[in-house]
Amino acid sequence: MRIHNITASNVTEASFLLLSEIMLHGEFRNGEQAGGVEVFKAIAASVTIENPLSDGLYPAIPAIIPCSYEELANYIVDVVEDARGFEVNYDKWAYTYGAAIVKQRPFVIKELKRCEYTRRAVMVISAGINELEDPPCLQELMFEIREDKLNMSVIFRSNDCCKAFPENLTALAYLQKSIAEELGINAGGIYYFCPNVHVYQNDWKGENGEVSRAMGYLYRFSQASTQSDRDALGMSFEDFNEIYEEEYPKYKQWCEMRHKELIEKYGK
Repeated sequence: MRIHNITASNVTEASFLLLSEIMLHGEFRNGEQAGGVEVFKAIAASVTIENPLSDGLYPAIPAIIPCSYEELANYIVDVVEDARGFEVNYDKWAYTYGAAIVKQRPFVIKELKRCEYTRRAVMVISAGINELEDPPCLQELMFEIREDKLNMSVIFRSNDCCKAFPENLTALAYLQKSIAEELGINAGGIYYFCPNVHVYQNDWKGENGEVSRAMGYLYRFSQASTQSDRDALGMSFEDFNEIYEEEYPKYKQWCEMRHKELIEKYGK
């Protein structure tokens, strides 16, 4: 099995690069989804995200996944503190990531405070629920302090690159930041691994294909072989983000407010 290695500066860039890698090099496979079989393109991927929050809580994320800023912000809080728990309409879901994270967070922080070199600060999200009909895609989170920064390793068994990866990694980066601040240090990189990260056929075909928006931009950007070509094209990640300039300030303010509340709740 070939593992596709990607290095990105932040989650937004990682989302574009991973999506591009799947569409260009992914294998066609069949998989069970909602009781049926859907065709998808998949790769095994290792993604290093050097500075997850460097683009300011990801103004471009809703360009990639079909969600609003409000939905994304709510998801962040659900993952970090299980804010709404089972009040959310999860239908068939018998678990939430937030519930597992909140339960194991005190141990992780205690362990990191006990020994800055520990390799035991691990959250096992799938513990006891991997035999469910719909088991969690997120399996494990591991936190390590390196050079006075909190790094996080993330393992997924399966991940939808179009509809889940950007949202998942945004929320997990926010979790990493909140734990780092509770420890009094900065957040470092995120190291992601998934043996089956994919895009479903319905999301890249047809006029409603979710990939079309992201790939249309990504294709034009990637075809420009040099920075000057890209500048001449008038397209950049920064330009792309401006599409959301009206919504982003409200979203950022909301996230900052919620983040402050989390630090006050879980802080020293």
